[in-house]
Amino acid sequence: MTFCSLGIPTKNNADSIHLTVAQILNQTRQPDEIVICDDSDDGTFEILQNLLEDCEIKYKLIRQTSDGVAGAYNEILNVVSPSFDIFATIQTEFAVSDNWLESHIRQHIKNPNVDIINPGKHSRLCEPGSANYFHGRNFSIKRNTLHNVSGWDDNFLRGEDWDMHIRLATSGSISKSDPKVQHEIMQDSANIHSPVTISTYIRHPTSATFIKKYGMWYVWFHPVHVLHDLYTVVNILFIAIASVFTMYSSIYFIISLIVPSMLYIGIFTKLRGFDFDSSLLLLKKLYLTPISIMIAEIRLLQTNIFNYSGFDVNFELREKSLSNEKIRNIWRTISQFK
Repeated sequence: MTFCSLGIPTKNNADSIHLTVAQILNQTRQPDEIVICDDSDDGTFEILQNLLEDCEIKYKLIRQTSDGVAGAYNEILNVVSPSFDIFATIQTEFAVSDNWLESHIRQHIKNPNVDIINPGKHSRLCEPGSANYFHGRNFSIKRNTLHNVSGWDDNFLRGEDWDMHIRLATSGSISKSDPKVQHEIMQDSANIHSPVTISTYIRHPTSATFIKKYGMWYVWFHPVHVLHDLYTVVNILFIAIASVFTMYSSIYFIISLIVPSMLYIGIFTKLRGFDFDSSLLLLKKLYLTPISIMIAEIRLLQTNIFNYSGFDVNFELREKSLSNEKIRNIWRTISQFK
């Protein structure tokens, strides 16, 4: 029989954690063990203790001692049964059907060569560079595949799923999507629609961290991420310089604020289409991203050794979004004239 361990990280879900537990216990195929790692200060841990008190499934409830989602997952891996066949996870902001876990396990049994099962609109193999190759909040993975990459890299407070995507893909792991494991946003979750603020952006996954780890390989893999962050830094420097030269003319200073912002929105409109709400979000990111880069650089001075398990620098992996392909084509064109 296939042994499935279900691991769930939680943080300040006191208002909705009962829904998460209920949907797990109502699964048509229940997990063989549940491990929950909690990093809350709102009473979530105590609520979980009460909810799981009479649970017939083997479970472990631990308090997180590390930081970030990657740290929580690694702590979960440290205490799961070592002989598990499949590791599955669903994060607390998602609602799933009663046959969600059964569908995950069925796909692994039907497709023994597949290493990872993710949600998707179609049942098909996923290209390594595609966005649906690895869904870090709802997936299942074989034990050997997870051990091959030595779990998560907890140097990433956020963006840990993107780092896992890179290492799993370059290690040759095979991923498949299945619409039967889809999820929906849990409306009562406190984690949905989080505002873009300074506090949330302190943990934002900047390209600085990925370049520190992967070097120039990451620049070619995901140029949009790098160019976006570079633009936001240049914008702040431009405003700082402009403020010196336009201190006696408020009109010129306002222009120095508006022009880079409009150019920034214009670039994204050209690549992705215009949306008013998205434009407001972009403006927040334009001025908050440099803060997150600064915080990331400070953290990188104290960063421990990165987890490179599974990563193969010679693997031809490219993030396959249209925006990245446009930039690579421009670079190829420029290179031809050198």
